[in-house]
Amino acid sequence: MEFSTKVVLIFLLLFFSIQDLKHREIGFLPVVLGILILLPLRLCGVPEEREGLTWMLKLLPGAAYLLTALWKGDKVGYGDGVCMLLAGIALWPGELLCGLLGTLIPLLFVVVYQRRKGTWKKDNLIPYIPVLTAGIILGLLWDSLVI
Repeated sequence: MEFSTKVVLIFLLLFFSIQDLKHREIGFLPVVLGILILLPLRLCGVPEEREGLTWMLKLLPGAAYLLTALWKGDKVGYGDGVCMLLAGIALWPGELLCGLLGTLIPLLFVVVYQRRKGTWKKDNLIPYIPVLTAGIILGLLWDSLVI
C-alpha cells in the first residue's frame, strides 16, 4: 500500500506541475479526486499512522502554507498549499521533511539559472508545484538511500 500511495502522489504532483506551468493554477476537481484516492490508500496502511499527532505533523506544512496564501494573497498560491497537504496525506512525517528539504535544491537551481540568464527580478514569481514535485522525488530517493 505504501509504495502505491507514493506512486499516486508522484503522478498527481507531475500532473499538477504541468497545470501550474501552463495555466499558473490547478483545477479543483483533480485535487478532490487526488484526496479521494490518497486518503483511503493511506488509511488502509499501518495502524500507528492513524494517530492524531502523526496526522497533525503531516498536515502542518500544508496548513501553514495555506495560511500564508491567505495572508499574502497573490504572492503564494493556494494550489501550492493543497499539493503540500496531498504530500502530507501520502507520506510519513520523515519522508515529508526530506521532501520539503529536497525542494531547496531545485529552487536554488531555478534562482541561480534566472540570475545568470538575467531574468531575475525582485518580484519574480516561481511556479512552486514543479519545484515541490522535484523536491519530493529527490527527498524520497534520499530517504530510501539513507535508510
